[in-house]
Amino acid sequence: MICPPLVLELALACIPYFSEMQELWRLTNDLPAYLTTAAAWLSNVEIDRNDMADYTEKVLLFWRSNAPKFPAWGRLARVFLSMAPSSAAVERVFSLCNHMFGDAQLSALADFVQGSLMLRANKRFNLLG
Repeated sequence: MICPPLVLELALACIPYFSEMQELWRLTNDLPAYLTTAAAWLSNVEIDRNDMADYTEKVLLFWRSNAPKFPAWGRLARVFLSMAPSSAAVERVFSLCNHMFGDAQLSALADFVQGSLMLRANKRFNLLG
């Protein structure tokens, strides 16, 4: 069973950083300049993506030198680069989908599934007052 695309939105909503529309506007506004800077930097730096230490060092070097130029992107990078990689959240979502819409519910409409997940997540994060 495939969960609806709402899963990404729910995951991002859990990160306080994404709840501020002004910050999202800054990210959108700075995106072209950031992409140009990143492309230029990548063309001048050789990164061994198979060597985790080298890759990490180069990515951190990029942000150390470019975070002042792109403060919104720098804050976002700090949030995501500080997260430990884990599939636990994804596994919880799939477990929730299976629990709510198991084999007996395979014919449920996608809108119903999406609405049910949204209500369940809102209840879980106390967004329904």
